[in-house]
Amino acid sequence: MKISYSLLLVIGFALIFAQAHMTIWTPSMYGREPTNPTSDWLAQPLQGYDFVDWWMHGKRTINDPPTEVTVLPAGGTIDFEITGNKWWTTMGKILGGKGLCSTGSPGPRIPVVPWDNGWHDTCNANVHAPHREDVAGCALGIVYKSDINAVRPDDFVIFSVAHDCIARQLQAFDIPWLPPCPGQNCICSWFWIHKSIGGTDQMYMTPFKCSIGNAGNRTIAQPSAPVRCDGKPPYNGGPVTTVCKKSMNPMYWANNQGNNMANPTNTQSAPTYTSEYGFPHGAQHQIFTTQPNFPNSVGDTLKSDGTRQITSNPTEILYSPSGNTQLTVQGDGNVVLYGNGRALWSTNTTGINGAAPYKLIMQSNGNLELQDNTSRVFWDSRTVNIANMCAPYKLKVRDVHSLKIVDCNLTPIWSAL
Repeated sequence: MKISYSLLLVIGFALIFAQAHMTIWTPSMYGREPTNPTSDWLAQPLQGYDFVDWWMHGKRTINDPPTEVTVLPAGGTIDFEITGNKWWTTMGKILGGKGLCSTGSPGPRIPVVPWDNGWHDTCNANVHAPHREDVAGCALGIVYKSDINAVRPDDFVIFSVAHDCIARQLQAFDIPWLPPCPGQNCICSWFWIHKSIGGTDQMYMTPFKCSIGNAGNRTIAQPSAPVRCDGKPPYNGGPVTTVCKKSMNPMYWANNQGNNMANPTNTQSAPTYTSEYGFPHGAQHQIFTTQPNFPNSVGDTLKSDGTRQITSNPTEILYSPSGNTQLTVQGDGNVVLYGNGRALWSTNTTGINGAAPYKLIMQSNGNLELQDNTSRVFWDSRTVNIANMCAPYKLKVRDVHSLKIVDCNLTPIWSAL
């Protein structure tokens, strides 16, 4: 029987993707095999290896350096593609591959229900993890060195975590206000540990070149190995604690040498990038030793019994704790909420015929008002003396790109976005 080359190709891909492991894909990654459209080297799990064979995904990876650098937007968000083979990525499409899935439902950003860890040419399947509970979080780490051969395990600090990862082909990561890289070059890496409810114990590490865009001026605390801190007994029998560390290394685990996590393998006790080990979802703002210094900042809160207003002149800005969201009163009379460099919400009061400068005031009756220099009101939140609410009131700018007014009991009475 004659079998066509195309049929063999289809069968081969089916076998590859049915057993796929996972990695991020970016042109700045080490070991990217630039001319291979079906590369899956970096998606192979790291389990039971000596240090030299798993660190940075082995010498084969280190000896295949990138020519590009991924710029991480401090205070912003960046997307990474996650698949088991380059064929299904933007990088693969350039070489003739399928590319990131754009057909089917629900799309590359949304996990499908019911869970399916098969692999298809549309977006109607999840990625690798046999059970929904296996997902258990992935993370990004950074080292402030430019030479990958000079990096040691204790150098890495985790700066962003996605709890529901890996569950989608396009994953967003929030970036804290990281300081600049020396010479605009750092070494970063993606990390994931497969929670072994339905499979074997595995960890993943994908290094890439990175730099920091719009860098902050904060200092990162010296990181150390994570510990379980949810008040439950650690899997290795260590002490019970609810005190979580702030600045943490990645979790190195399940190999013959170089582990910093003592959890036994093959016991469904994988350490995870979750709150169990003190990793909040999103940007890891707790890693810093110093407070941010944002221009024209008056904090993140207006208080009816304290700092109660911001003005257009002099310019005063409310920043969220990480700085990724800002609220400002513009000179044209418009109040605008910005996030990641774009306008997210406004009072739609551009060009009002008022007497500048303008001011946004948190009143003692719970109302938020935009006034001109004669105290004429051009916009308000319509929250005057709401029943069962108590002073003082606060307007808070939040890292989730929203505004919220709360009363003395922190009960929300108004929000935007």
